[in-house]
Amino acid sequence: MKKALITAEIDDHTIEELNNLGFEVEVTGWGQTHEALSEKEIIARTADIALLVVEVEQITEQIIRAASKLDQRAQEKRLA
Repeated sequence: MKKALITAEIDDHTIEELNNLGFEVEVTGWGQTHEALSEKEIIARTADIALLVVEVEQITEQIIRAASKLDQRAQEKRLA
């Protein structure tokens, strides 16, 4: 199963739709606690994620590089 890391506010219906698309969803950070995750905390969770959705957290080049299972085209666009 593909993994999704969501740090944005998200409703149960959307989580269910992601599950139906084959994603195991983890909701954390701002979306859960209204406290942003640090770069280190995000990196610790990104090694095996295929989808990353953020609202407040800052996504750095180091985070993108650590998320090796993200779609490579998405990584290239983000780093450009």
